[in-house]
Amino acid sequence: MAIASLIWENLTAISVLVGGIIAIQYAKRISKFRETKRLVTSTIPVPPAANSILGNIASFAKPDPLSDFIKWGKQLGPIFAFETLFGSYQVVVGDPRIIHYVAGKNRDNYRLPSWFGGRVA
Repeated sequence: MAIASLIWENLTAISVLVGGIIAIQYAKRISKFRETKRLVTSTIPVPPAANSILGNIASFAKPDPLSDFIKWGKQLGPIFAFETLFGSYQVVVGDPRIIHYVAGKNRDNYRLPSWFGGRVA
């Protein structure tokens, strides 16, 4: 009973502590997200997004969703990124020589995401 009453008496302090930890973790993620966005958009061409929340996702709702990829490839070059939901980016590589270099000759420098097994691509 003593522990339960001690926790109950200090519930506000515990709530503030847990809330502070969550806020710090959230701020770290936002900072990392902004840095990633800055790196992608400063080094890789990006077509203008149609919507700030949906990004270029509306392009996939068209009868021919690949037409935008072909158009962007011609306008922006063999490597470009497009904006997805909530400001995230996906990088597109459209040159087979670059894909061969990354996936074949230089594969030790690139890893698949952890959710995909984390193996080398």
